[in-house]
Amino acid sequence: MTEKLSNKMVEFLLAPWQSSSPVTGLEGRLLAALELYDHFNLDVAVTGGTQEANTRLAKALCGLRDDKEEEEKEEPVDEEASDRDVYHKTKAELEGGLENIQGDNTIQDRTEVSERKEIVDEIVEDDTGNKSHTDNKPMLLHPQFPSIRIWTVPSIASNKHPILHYDVFVVLTSEHRKEDLPSSVMELRDREQPMVLVRAEQELDLVKDRITGPCKTCAWERRRDRLMEIERKRLAAGARVSLVPEDVKQTLLELRDIGETFTTSLPELRKEAFCQFMAEVVKEKRIPNLMRNAKESLLSAGLRVGKVRQQDVDSHGDLFQSMDLTNPPDRLLSALRALDHLRLDLGVLGPTGCGSSSLVNSLLGLKNRDEGASPTGVTETTTHAVGFPHPELPNTWLWDLPGMGRIGDLPPTNTTPKNKSPSQPLTPSPSSFLFDHPCDVYILVSPLRLSLYCIQMLQTLSAQGRPCYVVLSKLDQIDEGAVGEVRRWSEEALGQIGLNTTPFLLSTLQVGDLDFPKLQEVLHGALASHRRSAFARYVVELLKSQVWEENNLADRCKHQ
Repeated sequence: MTEKLSNKMVEFLLAPWQSSSPVTGLEGRLLAALELYDHFNLDVAVTGGTQEANTRLAKALCGLRDDKEEEEKEEPVDEEASDRDVYHKTKAELEGGLENIQGDNTIQDRTEVSERKEIVDEIVEDDTGNKSHTDNKPMLLHPQFPSIRIWTVPSIASNKHPILHYDVFVVLTSEHRKEDLPSSVMELRDREQPMVLVRAEQELDLVKDRITGPCKTCAWERRRDRLMEIERKRLAAGARVSLVPEDVKQTLLELRDIGETFTTSLPELRKEAFCQFMAEVVKEKRIPNLMRNAKESLLSAGLRVGKVRQQDVDSHGDLFQSMDLTNPPDRLLSALRALDHLRLDLGVLGPTGCGSSSLVNSLLGLKNRDEGASPTGVTETTTHAVGFPHPELPNTWLWDLPGMGRIGDLPPTNTTPKNKSPSQPLTPSPSSFLFDHPCDVYILVSPLRLSLYCIQMLQTLSAQGRPCYVVLSKLDQIDEGAVGEVRRWSEEALGQIGLNTTPFLLSTLQVGDLDFPKLQEVLHGALASHRRSAFARYVVELLKSQVWEENNLADRCKHQ
């Protein structure tokens, strides 16, 4: 079998651990972190525009079509004329003085009305017909990534929308205003908060900063000065545009392109946000309650807004007491990135002639005679492990393992294997067989009914903590009435020896009948859990063999 990760990915995974010492219980904590991440919600705040503009942008981020698109197609808007009107209006405000500004307050009035507008429920229906209700909150669930929540936020400085609850900010702005964003947005940029700037379709879509004060005249004068300052910055930026390298300009993403562009970066943004969240929670846990500045802890806030689930925190509470995975945070981040590349190995095994090769072909969606199928026959055809990448499940391989108890394993006549007495059994023990054919998950096939050797194999796998599915094959050879009796007897036999396993009864000649569809459904549904468990175990094995053992040898050499 080939390596489960490429050499480059192994090097990337182990890099943050190079100076570490052996850690007890790391496999369990890593598995707990991966399970917590599986239910972690990434919160994206859409702000900078009116409620209508923010909602359009949120739908664009989700790849949803706006309801007004058809109307716009029938009655096209002259965007150039609209831009010219806004330009002349701004110019008139700058040149006409206070009188013109006071007389033309339409944009400001529209903005205030929009901000006061009550946010109503959003019911989103995706292409598959599934509906998601937002419970009176301005939130959309991303149809492709259910753990991505898109929020429309009128003002990120509002007390109703604390900025700490959001991981990524998508800000609606324009070319000449991108360097003059609201102070709350500029503060986020200084903190290097993940942020995306999107070009507004028109200036009317942008929310202008409110200028308050007891004197209306002074307020409008300050607004005029602000507009003049923005215009000076725009003109200055245009004058030096040729001196600014193209690769350092901060470009604005177009609304029509934001859905595809943003979707590709969401998985990576979610990983980074989770690692940052975990690092801050673990760090905060080590600070006494009396010395904390915030009234509410980060973990409590995360539970309140639904970033993490209470049952996950209750199950893995000790995860937040150790800094092994979060100091430095790159350890957890490299693990999350490597998890996507891990090859999950599913081994199909059983006594020779049980039909395991036919089962492999059925799980691959192939028939025995199809090109690329595992060879089958009336004699022993599978002499060594053969792997097949699953056509629908990425980074998942099915392995057709040699049948147990093969005649081909017998030694030549009148000879005795070295270091083995004639009284020793010729069939390898379950432990030795599994050692020669290591897989993450096993499917144990037994024809018609359970055998003693299958029971021993199940007990060995259970002791090793390896998942195993039990399949009783060739059920087409008995009548329909006997199938129920076989099922009842097998479940009772497994229960008597303390194995909580439900057997799947099937025939590879009739894959649509009996339990084959159920086996596929259960197997596919559990693959994510199997991958996390296999990855946690694999990481610890790598650390033991390539980091901790080498570090111990180096330490011993220093004292010799």
